[in-house]
Amino acid sequence: MSQESLRLALASGDIYLKGMAYSSYGASCYCKGLFDEAENSLSKALPLFEKTAMLGWGTWGMGFLGHTYADMGKYEKAIDTYRRGISILEPFKLFSFWTKLWEIAIARLKVFSSVQDIDLDKVFEHYSSINVKIAKGWAARYVAEILLNMDSRHLTEAEDWARKALQADESNGTIWSLACDYVFYSELCKRKGDPKRAKENLNRAIEIFSECGAQGWQNKAEAEIAVIS
Repeated sequence: MSQESLRLALASGDIYLKGMAYSSYGASCYCKGLFDEAENSLSKALPLFEKTAMLGWGTWGMGFLGHTYADMGKYEKAIDTYRRGISILEPFKLFSFWTKLWEIAIARLKVFSSVQDIDLDKVFEHYSSINVKIAKGWAARYVAEILLNMDSRHLTEAEDWARKALQADESNGTIWSLACDYVFYSELCKRKGDPKRAKENLNRAIEIFSECGAQGWQNKAEAEIAVIS
């Protein structure tokens, strides 16, 4: 549907419609695990938003571009993109649930880059202020990832947050995010030396990704399960 909306928007030549269409199509590509296509579409959306001052669609696109860069391993570009979105929304006090998620996402990528001076109290504060269903489980998973990758002392706490993410996404019906939770829980089980549970969680993630039509994410999970011994 988003691909069809993009075709119609391009045919119209209207930059307002093209910006929305590129953004929605790029977000859809990201959720399907098509990262190159997501990056291409979302990158085309941002210049159009600058011309039309569409704060909602513009920052939505920035957020998903940040997520795309993060999952492509382009951490610096992801952090810069998140910060750009935050700087636009914060003065207007708009969509605070996204800005808080992006703040947590920045802390997550810093940990992935071996930066250890993370203010966990601030991270927890950001999480507590998120009250929108689409972001709640997602944010809990990011907190769990931060804790798991900081050091071995936070393993139990990371598992508590992973369970919190699973519970939130299951109760909220945010099933794509739920599949991502199971992928993370699999990694946590591997760190704990439990390959059997790691495979069980990846198999559950694969089932959900298949239901969602998230083929790219499904392929990635299948590749991961193949190397667990």
